[in-house]
Amino acid sequence: MKTPFATNPFNIKHMNISPHENQFDKLVVSLTEALGTSSGLTSDDVNVTSLMRLMKLYDSQECDWGKYAFGDSETDYTRNLVDEGNGKSNLGKSMSLTLVAIVVVLVVAAILRYHFQGDSGSHSPEIGLEDLKALNTRHDVYSAFMTLVNDEGAGSWPPRVNHDKFPPALRPYRQIYDAMAPFLATAKPSLDDECNKQRCQEFRSRMQALLTEKVDMKAAQSALEVVQSGNWEAFPRDAYNGFYSCIACLRHAYRWATNPVVKAAQDERQLRLPLELDMPWSYLQRRFDITSPCGNVMTNAICNLDAHGQIVYPINEGMSDVVRSTELAWCRLFYDMESMAIPIYGAMIQAIVAFEQRDKKSCLAHVETAFVNLRKVMQFVFERMNDPYIARAVWVRHVSGIHSWGLTLETDDPPIEYGGLSGSQALLFISVDAFLGINRYHSDSEFKRDISREMRDVAAAFRRYSFRRLLSEKFEEDIAIENALKRMVNQLRSFRAVHKVRAIRYLSAPAPERLAMTAALSVLPSQGEEKPAAESYQSLDGMLTKRLNETV
Repeated sequence: MKTPFATNPFNIKHMNISPHENQFDKLVVSLTEALGTSSGLTSDDVNVTSLMRLMKLYDSQECDWGKYAFGDSETDYTRNLVDEGNGKSNLGKSMSLTLVAIVVVLVVAAILRYHFQGDSGSHSPEIGLEDLKALNTRHDVYSAFMTLVNDEGAGSWPPRVNHDKFPPALRPYRQIYDAMAPFLATAKPSLDDECNKQRCQEFRSRMQALLTEKVDMKAAQSALEVVQSGNWEAFPRDAYNGFYSCIACLRHAYRWATNPVVKAAQDERQLRLPLELDMPWSYLQRRFDITSPCGNVMTNAICNLDAHGQIVYPINEGMSDVVRSTELAWCRLFYDMESMAIPIYGAMIQAIVAFEQRDKKSCLAHVETAFVNLRKVMQFVFERMNDPYIARAVWVRHVSGIHSWGLTLETDDPPIEYGGLSGSQALLFISVDAFLGINRYHSDSEFKRDISREMRDVAAAFRRYSFRRLLSEKFEEDIAIENALKRMVNQLRSFRAVHKVRAIRYLSAPAPERLAMTAALSVLPSQGEEKPAAESYQSLDGMLTKRLNETV
C-alpha cells in the first residue's frame, strides 16, 4: 500500500497533540486515555479519582473551549446537539460558564471513545495494491476494480499522475496556468461589485490572450485524437491524468477569475469559456464519460499533486503560509484517504468472493478487516478536516469557493446548475455505501456528471454483489457477519454526524465578499434575493441530515 503524504493518522489512545493545539485538547486526550476501553463514565473500571485529578490540573480558558459553546443570552443554560453518538451519550455544546468545560470534556471524551472503539480482533490480514494485483480470482467486482487501476489509474490507485510529459502541442496549457496563477489570488478581496467585475474581466482577458497566442488548436486536437483512437504511446495515461487536472484547473480559474470568489462572479448564471479550454475538455469528457463542464475531486485535488505531494496548479500563489498550507492539506486529504482505502477495497472484494464460495468464516474475517481499515480512514479524516490542518478562518474564503461552479449551460433544458468538487465523488464513499447496500447519494444524472465511468462501474459491481440483504437471522455465522457490517455502517454514521455539524461551522465562517455557497452544492438565493447565511445553509443541513438518516 502507498504511504500517504500525511503519515501516521491518529490513534485515539495515543494521539500526539500539535504545538498549535491548546490545553483543552490535551485534556480531552488525557480523559480519553483514562476511560480506555471501559463502557462509559459509570463503569466500575473507571478511576474517578484520576479523572478528578486531571480536571483539577486543567486551567480553564474560554479561548480553548469556546468553539464548542454557543449560548443564548436569554437563558442561563443551553445545550445544543452536535453529535448523536451511540444513542446513550452525545456531544453537546453547553453554556453555563462554571460547568461548560467539565460537561464538554466528559462528553467529548466519551463520544470519541465510542466512535473509534476496538473491533473483535478476528479480521484477516490487510492487503496492499500489489497484493490485490496478485490475487488469483475471477470475479466481476475484482475485474471492475483492476480495470480502474490499470486504465484510469495508470497502473495505480490513487491514480498515477505526471504533469511534465504532455505532448509538445499541449505543454502551453501548463505554462499558461503558471503565468496566470500570480494574478488569481488576493489577500483582501474588494466588496465593490464594479471593482470586482473589472478584476474578473482583466483576468479573463489576460488568459484569453495567452491561450490565443500559445495554443495551436489544430496541433492540440491532433494530440488528443491519437489517444481517442486508443494509442497511449505518445500520451501515457499518467500524463493524460495530469492534463485532465490542468484543463479543469484552468477552467475553474477562468470561471471565477479571482480568489476568494466574489458576488459579482456568483451572479453570473452562464459564461462562455474560451474554445481553447472547451475543445480539450470535450475530449476529456468522452475519455472519462462525464457530462459536467467543471472539475471534480479527482481533477482539482487528487490529480493536482506532484510526486512529492505538492500542488501543481495552486489557487493561492503568493498568499500567507496558513492559506497555502490549508489549500495543500485540503488536496492531500483526498489523496491520502484513497491511498489508505486500498485495504478496504481489497477486503470488500475478498468478502464478496468468500460469501459466494459459502466460506462464511473467511467472509466475516474480511468484513472485519474492512471495518478496521474504514475506522482508520475515518479517524484520519476526522482529525485532518479540522484546525490546524485545514484552518476554518481561511478555508471557506481561499480554498473551497473556487472549486465550485454555479453555472448552467445554454444547451440544458431544463437548466442544470453544475456544482464542482465534492467529497461524495470519492471512490471510497460510493464503494463502501454500495457494499453495505446503502442507497446511493447521487441521482443517475448526477452520478454521471462528475464521476468517471470506471469509478461508477466499481461502485455498481459492489452494489450488485452486496450480500447484506441475503443474510439470515437463522444462522449464527450470518448474524456475526451482519454485526460486522453494522459496525461499518455505524462508523459511517459517526463520521457523517460529525461532518454534518463541522461542515456548517466551516461554511458559516465570515466571507463578506460573496453570498453563502458550497463547493459542490449551490445554496445561493435567487438573484436579487439575499438571505442570511444561516438560512442559506438550511438546505445543506437538510441534505446532510437526510444522508445521515439513509446510512443504515
